[in-house]
Amino acid sequence: MTIHSIVSQIVLDTLETLHMAYPKMDAARRHELRAIRKQPAK
Repeated sequence: MTIHSIVSQIVLDTLETLHMAYPKMDAARRHELRAIRKQPAK
């Protein structure tokens, strides 16, 4: 194993322990975000 593969494995193992997920959005928040996207850029 090279140093690169060892470091990569450590990073992957660490990320897997974080149990990250996208935040859940309710219908009101989705509606709010859609309205913001429809606004012209300043």
